[in-house]
Amino acid sequence: MNTIPVHKIHEWSATGIMLEYFRGDIAQYESQLPTLKEAHRDNYYIFFLQECGESCLLIDCKECRMRNAMFGYILPGQIHFGIE
Repeated sequence: MNTIPVHKIHEWSATGIMLEYFRGDIAQYESQLPTLKEAHRDNYYIFFLQECGESCLLIDCKECRMRNAMFGYILPGQIHFGIE
């Protein structure tokens, strides 16, 4: 049986806060954040602000397509990954 990994904030940030800026295609960030396109959970909240463009995430088996300027969040424990 496969288990879905849980990322813990202290694995990514000593301060407990992480701030990232993405611009353009998500594929260009895969080398920096290899788990972007892999299903996983986090033990922390994720808040994101999209200024323009289009992106798509799968969150708890539901496609979440974002267009133009949008604000979104992912709760701790939700299974998610980037599609595009």
